[in-house]
Amino acid sequence: FSVNGNTISQLVYKRYLVPNGEVTSNEDYKQQLFNNLVCPDITRSAIEKLRYEADDLMKFFVRYNQCSGGESVSFEKKESSPWPVHLNIRPGVGYNAVNIKNISFSGGGTANIDAKAAWRLGLEVEGILPFGNGLLSLFGEASYSTFSGSIPQGTVKVDYSAIEFWLGARKYFPVGSGKLYVSGNAVIALPQSSTVTLVGSVNPIKSTTSLIVSAGYKANRISGEIFYGLARNLLSGNGTYEAIYSGPGILVGYRLF
Repeated sequence: FSVNGNTISQLVYKRYLVPNGEVTSNEDYKQQLFNNLVCPDITRSAIEKLRYEADDLMKFFVRYNQCSGGESVSFEKKESSPWPVHLNIRPGVGYNAVNIKNISFSGGGTANIDAKAAWRLGLEVEGILPFGNGLLSLFGEASYSTFSGSIPQGTVKVDYSAIEFWLGARKYFPVGSGKLYVSGNAVIALPQSSTVTLVGSVNPIKSTTSLIVSAGYKANRISGEIFYGLARNLLSGNGTYEAIYSGPGILVGYRLF
């Protein structure tokens, strides 16, 4: 240790055998610290309890520096996690359209709901894989999404809100101070009181699955992404109608840790 930039002194600690075969130790390091590191917050009893171990000594020196107004710098090499995990919050908006068709007979009628905003808010957990130089990851995201649209006549209406789960993989490409990335994922949607109304007939929207492809850019904690949700049938299992829901979107992300 060193005080005020003076010569570095070795702390004295040695274990040895005494003639009767017992193991004892020379703990002069405690007296050294008591004599040289004087601070009101550090008592003699605290030093007497101090073990000659790296963690204990580092905590002691940090405490002394805080007490004396000094700065602590640790040169300890910290091992990084073999699979770093990040938590990202990701709000965004899609621009989705719905194409509804009567599939009960050939030449059945159609109705199109023009693209409208589909708002979303998601929380993503991303794990960086331990191979691929940190440029490959797997992610899972839980989000809440909502959409509402109708045709001008009001005879066809879609009210959709759902908890969606995105599960996929991502590939990064270093560019400048950040990274471009592409990703693909499956979507499992669990609708919440969602319906498609067709000329007075209310049809519940059931669980659906689909795929999403996306590309984005990440720098430090901030990311921006464009994505496209491939077609999914909101009336899957309905033998009379299908309602194909799809469209592009954008989102931003902020890494919490």
